[in-house]
Amino acid sequence: MQRNGGDAVSGERPASLSVHSKTPPAPAFDVLFRHMAETVQEVFWLSTPDLKTLLYANPAFERVWGQPRDAALQPPAAIVNAAHPDDFSRVFKEILSVREAPRDIDYRIVRPDGSIRWVRNRVHGIYDDGGRLAMLAGTAADVTEQKLFQKSLIDSHARFITVLDGIDADIYVADMDTHEIRFANRHIRESFGPDLIGKRCWEVFRKETGPCPGCSNPRLVDAEGNPSAGAAWEGRNPVTGKSYLNYDRAIKWVDGRTVRLQVATDITRLKVLEAESRGIQARLQQAQKMEAIGTLAGGIAHDFNNILTAVLGYTEMALMEAGESAPVSRSLQQVLQAGNRARDLVKQILAFSRQTELEFKPVRVSLIVEEALKLMRASLPSTISIRQRLQSRSAVLADPTQIHQVIINLCTNAAHAMRERGGDLSVSLEDVDPDDAFFSEHPELAPGSYQELTVRDSGAGMTPEVMARIFDPFFTTKQRGEGTGMGLSVVLGIVKSHKGAIIVDSAAGSGTAFHCYFPIAQRVAVEAAFDHAEELPRGHERILLVDDEEAIIDLGQRMLEHLGYRVTTRSSGASAFKLFLQNPWRFDLVITDMTMPKMTGEELARKLLLIRRDIPIVLCTGYSAAISKERARSIGVGEFVMKPIVIGKLARTVRRVLDCGNILPK
Repeated sequence: MQRNGGDAVSGERPASLSVHSKTPPAPAFDVLFRHMAETVQEVFWLSTPDLKTLLYANPAFERVWGQPRDAALQPPAAIVNAAHPDDFSRVFKEILSVREAPRDIDYRIVRPDGSIRWVRNRVHGIYDDGGRLAMLAGTAADVTEQKLFQKSLIDSHARFITVLDGIDADIYVADMDTHEIRFANRHIRESFGPDLIGKRCWEVFRKETGPCPGCSNPRLVDAEGNPSAGAAWEGRNPVTGKSYLNYDRAIKWVDGRTVRLQVATDITRLKVLEAESRGIQARLQQAQKMEAIGTLAGGIAHDFNNILTAVLGYTEMALMEAGESAPVSRSLQQVLQAGNRARDLVKQILAFSRQTELEFKPVRVSLIVEEALKLMRASLPSTISIRQRLQSRSAVLADPTQIHQVIINLCTNAAHAMRERGGDLSVSLEDVDPDDAFFSEHPELAPGSYQELTVRDSGAGMTPEVMARIFDPFFTTKQRGEGTGMGLSVVLGIVKSHKGAIIVDSAAGSGTAFHCYFPIAQRVAVEAAFDHAEELPRGHERILLVDDEEAIIDLGQRMLEHLGYRVTTRSSGASAFKLFLQNPWRFDLVITDMTMPKMTGEELARKLLLIRRDIPIVLCTGYSAAISKERARSIGVGEFVMKPIVIGKLARTVRRVLDCGNILPK
C-alpha cells in the first residue's frame, strides 16, 4: 500500500478498479458501526488509499447514484467512475490528495438512466497506529437542488447587474454610516473612474473633505433609523460639470445594513432646452406685446393721417397763396413744422409695430449720423460732450428716416442717463465681420459683413432687472411726463425691420452701450439721405379723385388744380364707378382712397380695370392692414401712397403714374 496513492495521482481513469466484497475483520466493522453506517441518510464509503479497491458502500448509495449497492462493490467503482467526464480528472486527483484534514469535493455524476446529479463528497484519510494512511473514507450527499438554486442566484445577479449597467444613469449604493461605496454601475464608473468600491461617496463624487453639507441621509430614514420616503433633488456636479436629477432612497443591503441608493440622471441637455424655451417664451411674449401695440397703431393711424393730410396740405396751400414775404408765412411754417413732426410720430408708431412699408435704398449711415449729431448738439446741455468716430463709409439698404430715428432715440436716451452729472456721449460706426459664435447667438441674422453702430454713454448704467425690460413697450425709468417708454421699442422694431440686431452692454455704475448691426449692402451708388427741394412737375390731364372725407376731397382738388390738372371728385366708390361707366375714356387717371364704406378703393380699382385695362390708378390710405404696395401692384394699380400726402409727393406721384402707366399683373 502506497502512502500517497502512488501513480494514481496522475488522475488517469484506471482501466479497472478491483473491489473487495468482504467486510474487513473486527474491530473495523463491529456491529455498532455497521448499524450506524447502514442507517444514515448520506452515502458512506471506504476505499484503499489508491482508490483501486472500494471496501464498503452503505445503502444510501442506491438513492444517490441510482444503482444497486452491489453494483458499486463491483468493478468499476461507481464512487469515482460515475463522475461526469468533464469532472473525472479533477475529482480523482483531489480525492487522492486528501490527508488528515477533511475535504469537500463537489462534482457531477452520471446515473445509469443518463440523468446528471450533483454530489458533495466529504473525504478524509484514516491512519494506522504507525501513522500510515490505511484507508480513505467519505460521506456523500445529493446537492443538486442546492446547486441549481445557487446557479439561479448567480444568473439572477448577472441579469440584475446587466440591467443596472445598461441603464443610462449613474447608480451607486453607499453605506449610510461610513459613506463607503458598496456598488457602482458601469455608467457611473465611466464618469468617475473604475475603482470606486470602498471609497467614500463625498470624496469621489463631490471632492469634499467630509460629508456633503446637504447630504440626504437624514431625510431617508425615520426616527428609528428605518428606511422611509425617498428624496428627489437637482444639482450641478463639480467634478463632471453636468446637471443631474437625483433620486435617493434608503434600502436594506444584502448583509442587513442600511445603505443609500442613488439614481442620478444627466439633465444637462434638458436644462439647455429649458433655457432656450424660456428665451422663446420671452420672445413670444414680446411679439404679442408688439402685436397688441400694432393693432392700436393701425387703429389710429388711418384717421390721424387723414387729419394730417388736411393740416399739412392746407398749410402748404396757404403758404403758396400768401407768399414767403407775407406776415403769416412764419406762423404757417411753424404749423407745417409741427405737422411734419406729427407725421414722423405716426411713422414711428407704425415702424414700432412693423406695420408701415419701408422705403429701402442704399444709404451711407455715416452721413445720417453726422446730420443727426448736428441736431443733437443744439439740444444737449454743455455738460454733455459728443464724440464721434465714423470709420465706416459703407452703404446699407435702409430707410434713411428710420435710421435717423434710431440715432436720435439712442442719443436722447443716452443724454437722459447723463443729465444730472453730465458725461460723454460717444457714437462710432465701423465695419465688422462677426464670427460663428455671434451668428449662433443671433440665428435670425444672415451670414456676412455688418455695419456696427454704437451709441455709448458714461451714465449710471442699468441693473439686470431694468435691462430685461428696456425694449418693452411703455416701459420707462423716467419721471411721469418725461417719456412714453416707446423710444427703445421703436429702435428695436426699426433694427429688426432692417434685418439687423441690437445688443445692450450695461452694468450699474459703468454706463451703457447700444450696439446696432446692419447688413452691409453691395457697393452701389448711394443716394442722398434726404430729398432736396425741386420744382414740382405739372400737367393738364383729367383726374377722378375719390375719398369719403370732404376735407381731403377739397384739399386734393385744390392741389391738383394748382398743378394744372382738371379734377372731378366723388365721395364714394359706388358713385365713382357709376360715373366711370358712363364714359370710361373721360379720365386719364383715378386717385382713390382705400378705406371707404360699402366699396373700398381696392374693390373700385378692380372694377375699373375690368372695364378699362389701361386706366392709371393711384391708391391712397392713411393705414390699412388689408392692403400693401405689393398687393396693390399685383392687381394692376400704378402706385400705392401712404398718407399724409403733401403737394410735392402728390405732384411727383401723379406725374410718374401718368407717364409710366400701371404695373400690370402677370
